[in-house]
Amino acid sequence: MVTVADTRRSPANLVLFRSFAPQIPEVLREQLEYLDPEKILIWKAARCTSAAPFYFDSYNGLSDGGLVANNPTQALIADFLQTTRLEKNHCIAKQVGPDPRMACVVSIGTGSSPAENTNGIDLNFSSFISSKRNPLQIARGFMTVVNNAKNMLQILVRECTSSSGQPVRYSREWCHSLNVPFFRFSPMLQKVVQLDNTDADIIIQMLWETEVSFIVSLIARIPDEFIKLPTKTHYFQCYIQGEAKYELQQLARFLSMKPTTVHEQLSIEEGAEAKELSAVAREDTA
Repeated sequence: MVTVADTRRSPANLVLFRSFAPQIPEVLREQLEYLDPEKILIWKAARCTSAAPFYFDSYNGLSDGGLVANNPTQALIADFLQTTRLEKNHCIAKQVGPDPRMACVVSIGTGSSPAENTNGIDLNFSSFISSKRNPLQIARGFMTVVNNAKNMLQILVRECTSSSGQPVRYSREWCHSLNVPFFRFSPMLQKVVQLDNTDADIIIQMLWETEVSFIVSLIARIPDEFIKLPTKTHYFQCYIQGEAKYELQQLARFLSMKPTTVHEQLSIEEGAEAKELSAVAREDTA
């Protein structure tokens, strides 16, 4: 299931591209605006769901689903429950066996950044409009209002596009109320990494923080009855100095590689052919 935002109306409407069609009458399916999966091309679904504002234009008015549901877990759970209820009440073919249920929910995030302190969001225009204040006080009041307006805009944008925090909490409690295991994986990063960032150093640092975050979380969940704390620390140090170090070195080599040009590729092929001819000549001489 892929989430897409219909930005041709306000507020934007959440559109779901599904790989399945519920087993209900076609009239009811059209009434509830279920799209036919056989008519949805994969490249179009990918084009729509990746149309993030400020990075890519919308496709026929359809943009990234993160505008409406940046964490689609709640949308997924709601759609599963709705589809199950509709199929149970309106299923064309008689269902055999128990009702379908969720085995578990796995939510994978793109990383969380530390919270930032703000100086407030109060927009008190009277603080610098008053005629009794001197120009310096008026300028300070104006700058305070501007900074608070920026803080308010930042809070609104983050809350509207939040994928961690409250959305995860609501999803977890919803799953627990249904007796469904819920797993959330999202590393804590030192700073925000922009979507269009191509700096190899920043990407490697982000991957390293992800690796460390997951290993620390994994080791912390191992009961002390099975592995004592000193053993946990030793295991973590061995992993960091061993497998993790080797994996990151391989990744660094890959990111530092530049695509070979046609001339370089021809030189490589000519060198390989020369080595083969030299080897054949040595065999003939022998």
